[in-house]
Amino acid sequence: MIPITVNGTPRDVDDGLTVASLLSQLGIPEQMALAIERNRSVLPRSTWPEVKVGAGDVFEVVSLVGGG
Repeated sequence: MIPITVNGTPRDVDDGLTVASLLSQLGIPEQMALAIERNRSVLPRSTWPEVKVGAGDVFEVVSLVGGG
């Protein structure tokens, strides 16, 4: 287990997770309109399946909402 922070909440997750698998563990559907920031850098959606989650990473996961 490694420590990370997601939206300000500390949590321990399995070592070796990708960002895509982290979303799955958090119960967040990947097809949602999302923006993910890791350590103050926005991650392009195309990289989520390859980018590994590291100890101490800080994530902000934001859902995008449209409307008028």
